[in-house]
This record gives sequence, C-alpha cells and structure tokens, in this order.
Amino acid sequence: MAGLWDWFKNGKSLLSSARTEATFGIYSQTAKATGRTFAPDIHTYVLAQTAIKVKDLPGHSFNFNDQTLKYMEKSVEEGDGFFQLVSINQAVGTGTVRLHDTHPHSPLIIDPKYLEHPDDMRTLREGNKFSVNLVDETKAMQGIGAHLFREPFPGCESLTFKSDAYFECIGRHGTTTAFKYCGTTMRTKDDPEAVVYSRFR
Repeated sequence: MAGLWDWFKNGKSLLSSARTEATFGIYSQTAKATGRTFAPDIHTYVLAQTAIKVKDLPGHSFNFNDQTLKYMEKSVEEGDGFFQLVSINQAVGTGTVRLHDTHPHSPLIIDPKYLEHPDDMRTLREGNKFSVNLVDETKAMQGIGAHLFREPFPGCESLTFKSDAYFECIGRHGTTTAFKYCGTTMRTKDDPEAVVYSRFR
C-alpha cells in the first residue's frame, strides 16, 4: 500500500516502472554465416529486479524453479538490479505436435526439441555472452554502476565462469518459452502433413 501511495504522491516506487527497462536485437555470427539476416535472431529483454521475497518474484510466471528464484533474490540483496532474458527469434531446429488419438479432447503430444540443433545452442550461447559483456564492458553500464552478479548460476557451479560451457549451461538450465506459440501446425491446404491450413480446418 505504501508503494501505491508513493506512486500517487511522488511518481516513484515500483509502480513507476513497466519492468521492461530496455530491449535489443542483434544478428548472431551463426545467422550471418548462414545468410539468415532478414531479421535479428537474438532478442533480449532487460527486466528490472528488486529485493523482494522469492514467493513474490514475477519469475514464477516464467516457471523458474525455486533454486533459480532464490538465486535471483540473492542477486539483489544489496539493492535493486536487473536481469536479462535472452531469446532466439529464428530457431533452426523444429519440434513436433502430434495427436494422441482420435478424441478431440485428448491432449496433444508436444515435443518442442528446444536447443537440439547445434546452431540454436551456438546462437543462445552467443546471446548470453553478449548480454553479459554489455554489463561488464560498456561505459553506459559502468556509468550507472551496473555490475555482474558473480555467483555461478545454479547447476553450473562446476564450470569455469563465463566460459562457453558455462554460457551453454545457463541456456540449458534457465530456458523458458515466453508463451509465444504461433502457426505450429499450419501449412498450405494441399500439404498432406498439415494438421490445419490457413482457414484452421
């Protein structure tokens, strides 16, 4: 309630932020090497993070486990901060969506096969590395006192910090979908493998 009052009175408090403080898109070296440059294939959100209890962390909406949420909480014990969500916009690998049986209410059998294609992992690893270097090595971030939380990510403690293997580990342990599914099974009307075509039939 105090935060709401401070926002009404002074225009400050957590309510004055939309949480997404910045976003950027870049072309990975993998995309450039394979000619996939019609749009950036790495997209990152810079999200504000404040020192609040694990149970209140919006990270639950991303389905992070409790170990990851506690890590996020610990990273801002000394004050407000931010974290970055690195996403792949143009995954090379593909998954499958299959029917369980002929009953219309049966759940689908979904196998997204995330990060099985080596190009996708290379891209994600590059995006993770870029986002970390953005904090560690740019004057803009140094100018606002930003610095990297240097405790290893849960599940990656045995790896050399900031190594390729470490960045890959973060990608495999911290992956989320952001719930933006579209056109998964839509193809042309004459495609015998189509589940639905452009009129959803």
